[in-house]
Amino acid sequence: MDQTVDILTVEEVDAVLARVGGLGIDWRVSRFATYRDELVAQRAADRAFIEAFRRDEGRQRLSFETGAQLLQLLLAATVWDRLDRQLLKRALETVFAGPALDPPDDDRPRNTLLELVAAANLADRFQVSLTADAEDVRLDHSVLGQGAVECKRPKGIDNVLPNLSKIGAQLRSREKSGSRFGVAVIGGDRIARLASHAHEAPTIAIADTSMEDLAKILADRVLKGAWDVACDLLPAACYATVIATGSILVREPLHIRPVCQVIDFHLARDSVSADVHEAFKPKGGGPLSRFVVHERTETPRSSFGKNASSHD
Repeated sequence: MDQTVDILTVEEVDAVLARVGGLGIDWRVSRFATYRDELVAQRAADRAFIEAFRRDEGRQRLSFETGAQLLQLLLAATVWDRLDRQLLKRALETVFAGPALDPPDDDRPRNTLLELVAAANLADRFQVSLTADAEDVRLDHSVLGQGAVECKRPKGIDNVLPNLSKIGAQLRSREKSGSRFGVAVIGGDRIARLASHAHEAPTIAIADTSMEDLAKILADRVLKGAWDVACDLLPAACYATVIATGSILVREPLHIRPVCQVIDFHLARDSVSADVHEAFKPKGGGPLSRFVVHERTETPRSSFGKNASSHD
């Protein structure tokens, strides 16, 4: 990841918001207007601002959500030109709705934004598209054919396994409309109890590494859950992605830093064809390459047996 302070600038955000306005969506009355104002305040922040920030839990939550949501919006915007305009507008209307802070219950606006980020992550390897009422993201590949992506933002670690099973059921239903392979995407912010919460780190490097380590843990949990005897994900999904985003207060140099971590991995590496391995191999220089801390296609740590428990 870029090691500069200004990983997320007001100018970049304004450019993306202008594109949203060009689709006929009034972002000025949405939660993203609140995020933009907070970003402007953060960019002008001094030590007194940071000390006040530390004392104000509400400001901490808003600060975290500002970085997480604006960064995901910028990542998602890299793929918009490849998507059907009407379907994109409908998706963004959903994204721009909802409260500024992540609610305790399932939140469709944030779920939809995750779907757009997932599309951007895979756009260097597949033709990606949105659907009206089917899979979250549709993939097309010259060799593999049509595939489906289903995304979930589980509320906690105990919800990983049932969410993976739900994804498996959804992917199987997509086979009726021509899908030949599936991808499971897990948004990790709620799992790690990151959503709308603040974290601190002494340096940029430690901030980035802490998010990377967290995403690795989540990837291991997803892999272990996929091979649990109670899980119904395999073989409908051959591949998985963990996406973790958030904001971290960095003490030196003093600033609030948005961070994104994406990990890609095969769920059943030894049982998929060479064509699948080649298709999912990152091509390099993809639309998320500026922000992604770490990418990999190897299986996280060691593989787990089918009789492994996801609650160890």
